[in-house]
Amino acid sequence: MRRAVEARTTRWSGHSRQEEANTVGWRIVHRHVISTAALGLVGWTRFSHYRGMDSNNDFVVAIPARHGSTRLPGKPLLPIAGVPMIVHVARRALLAGAREVIVATDDQRIVDALDGSGVHVVLTRPDHASGTDRLAELAEMRGWDKATIVVNLQGDEPLAPASGIRAVAMALADSACPMATLATPLQSAEELFDPNCVKLVCDAANHALYFSRAPIPWPRDAFMSDRESLPTGIPFLRHIGIYAYRAGFLGTLAALPRTPLEIAESLEQLRALEHGHAIVVAIAPEPFPAYVARQRSRRLRARSSRGPGLISTSNQPAPRIITLASAPIRVRSRSPRATATT
Repeated sequence: MRRAVEARTTRWSGHSRQEEANTVGWRIVHRHVISTAALGLVGWTRFSHYRGMDSNNDFVVAIPARHGSTRLPGKPLLPIAGVPMIVHVARRALLAGAREVIVATDDQRIVDALDGSGVHVVLTRPDHASGTDRLAELAEMRGWDKATIVVNLQGDEPLAPASGIRAVAMALADSACPMATLATPLQSAEELFDPNCVKLVCDAANHALYFSRAPIPWPRDAFMSDRESLPTGIPFLRHIGIYAYRAGFLGTLAALPRTPLEIAESLEQLRALEHGHAIVVAIAPEPFPAYVARQRSRRLRARSSRGPGLISTSNQPAPRIITLASAPIRVRSRSPRATATT
């Protein structure tokens, strides 16, 4: 009898310790403690929390693809390993397991490039100011139910991970918000101070409070002495530009007038916040390689624009290989900052 009581006492003690550990673990996740172990736990916890929708794949992926881009005309058709970029993006979307993948474009050449790709293509008006406006027209054309979850995958994300596409859809499915997006922890102070790297802060319910190109949050005391490294224990987050909307909200968002903060920061998502619409944020379960590559490319172009001979690449490491579809492409590995030469 005594042994049985001791055994039960041991089991209950184990349960108590486990409950206490779970409570502490949740507090750590909730406070966004930035460490390698915590980051993995946050990403997996949030992603696994949304796994329930995988069984019915009740979302669609819509890819706005504008041929007449002012910055880079014809960008969706740029070849990567001999295949147009938009085809690679469509393939990534198909891997996410959505019930439908559809490209909304303004040009017949993009329609032709996607022939035989397995995705639907719809021609939309050429005068849309943004991809969101294009998707609002698409939702009306397709007659989607107002509750349908629509993932807006940018047409220049040829390496977008399928898990990230699913994660943003599942974040919205598990929320009462009309809109969802992804974020990932910042890795360096350089990213924090880079205006091309959009930062965000969230409340305790993982709703976005603000997006900015400026460094947010600002750790006043820590930065008084050191701005070369990120202080620990502060939730520094980088925004990843993938969104999920409820189809009925797309028309609402497109009809809203532009707002002062949206114009000042040149960030369309601020329009939703300024008009009082909540955006739920989930941690991306894995990196978006193309997004990281764009940030590095922008920094390199910015440095190169200072004049010839200012950037030394002699110490750059050899490129590594990433497999995209069946063909490899070369991507530069992470490297130290380029050094100035005279």
